[in-house]
Amino acid sequence: MLAAIEQLVAAGAQHITFGDPDFLNGVKHSMGVVREIHARFPSLTFDVTTRSSTCSSNAWVWPELAASGLLFAICAGTSSA
Repeated sequence: MLAAIEQLVAAGAQHITFGDPDFLNGVKHSMGVVREIHARFPSLTFDVTTRSSTCSSNAWVWPELAASGLLFAICAGTSSA
């Protein structure tokens, strides 16, 4: 993932979208990626899409994500209808 982001930044990307709803399922891995990206590209911004269940169960990550360039998050739920 980091190599792909490096290529995107080299091509001029200033914002990255993490569109995988499982983004925060492996929260330790996700936060490691975010920390490394922010260390390498401090002005890069990003957004995430994740499941609503992981949005609330991982509430502790949001301040650090925001400080690392997160502009917005989409927390999507599922319907059991």
